[in-house]
Amino acid sequence: MKSGKITAIILLVAGLAASAQTNLPPATSTNPPPPAIRRLPVSVSPLDRFLSADQRKVFDQAYLASQQKVHPLSLQVRQLRRDMSDMMFADKFDEAAFRAKSEAVGKLQTEIDLLMVQAVLTIRPTLTTNQIDSIRGPQTNLQVPPAGAPAGTTTTVPSKP
Repeated sequence: MKSGKITAIILLVAGLAASAQTNLPPATSTNPPPPAIRRLPVSVSPLDRFLSADQRKVFDQAYLASQQKVHPLSLQVRQLRRDMSDMMFADKFDEAAFRAKSEAVGKLQTEIDLLMVQAVLTIRPTLTTNQIDSIRGPQTNLQVPPAGAPAGTTTTVPSKP
């Protein structure tokens, strides 16, 4: 359940991030901006309707600052994943090396997630209870199969109040 909320927060941040990218200044060089900072249409973020103009401005600044740190980490993750893919098809599979790269990906992804959450935390104190409830959406019960249960068996995991 905890990882589901983390995933929801990451998706929330990604939506905010996509809309934050519309207020970037024009590129000063002939090279396009890195993929993590590329501009997207305003309508991409589902949170635009929940934030005030002042909240959006504060979030935009925090997001752009975090992207300066996120981009290099994303490049490292991409390279590690390519290495892991190559390792799967090598003549001899090295499980220890694969595990080490996988753990490195996990650590880098955790850092990326924290940077994105920190951008959201900049506006958290200004969010009203109604805004938070709207952003979270409906809290529903999750149907999961118990460990070792026959197919089709589920257990309801209640959402937190």
